[in-house]
Amino acid sequence: MTLYQPDWRHYQHQAVRDLAWAVFSTPLMAQLPGSDAQLVAPRADAADLRWLEQLDRYPEPLLSALSAGHSTRLGLYFERLWLFYLQQHARWALLAHNLPVTRAGRTLGAFDFLCRHDEQWWHLELTVKFYLGSYLGNKGAARPQDWHQWLGPDTSDRLDIKLERLRDHQLALSQNPHSAAVLKTVAAEGARWQRGLVMKGYYFYPGRSDRPLPHPAPEAAHPLHERGTWWYLDEFLPQLSTGYWYRPSKMTWLSPVQLREPQRPLSGPAMHQALQELVGEAQRPVLLARMAPQGSAWHEQERVFVVPNHWPGVARP
Repeated sequence: MTLYQPDWRHYQHQAVRDLAWAVFSTPLMAQLPGSDAQLVAPRADAADLRWLEQLDRYPEPLLSALSAGHSTRLGLYFERLWLFYLQQHARWALLAHNLPVTRAGRTLGAFDFLCRHDEQWWHLELTVKFYLGSYLGNKGAARPQDWHQWLGPDTSDRLDIKLERLRDHQLALSQNPHSAAVLKTVAAEGARWQRGLVMKGYYFYPGRSDRPLPHPAPEAAHPLHERGTWWYLDEFLPQLSTGYWYRPSKMTWLSPVQLREPQRPLSGPAMHQALQELVGEAQRPVLLARMAPQGSAWHEQERVFVVPNHWPGVARP
């Protein structure tokens, strides 16, 4: 069987591009050290491509499913895309979604998804994340590939904290003895549950011109993960003398940006002024996509985080 990675640019509808990306893009991690969980990353076959083509022509079933879960949280949108995939795919049978486990009135956790795939029983946990490599020659024993060196753009999230919680709490839930009664409600007694992690997103690497050596990826990262760069504001502004840029809303951070009339990107000088207000004055990181015209649309060429000059909250090295 021939397997593919769909071309996100091919689809007209944002929701279909996001669905294809959420399911079939490369995961952030190749493995999760200390866990027997598998990194779940389906590859599309010819039937999957036909399904996506059909959805792109008639997206109403997908749009209807997504509208049932209104939320401004990107993680919940990502989860609903996977819910639709698991409900629709012939080889997956969805058994439960967000199924809680309680003990003495206290919630121990909840299973993201319990499924059957062919003859196997699966406990799946999902997450979508965006991390910036923060190592810039810090003193001490830390290395740039160490997980704690990778921060969310607002620095409230950290790769090591997320992976440890996934490994020690979320993925461990199916092995917790208090989960046995719950698992019996969806599968035959004695079913052997496999654990799977769906972890998608982007790693952003320092874009500083004074660092000639490439910044290494996080430990155990997938070698083909999605990636971008990040820049301090004062180092990035000079790059805006040319080109066209677009600032996607957070709910459209998944698949590469595609703009059609009447949407248009900003010229470099116009984005220069916007960034001075958004990053320089408001002191918050901003995600940008560099755009180029292709056919009747503008397509993302690269994505960049622009951060305040003292990000992540300490003096620059």
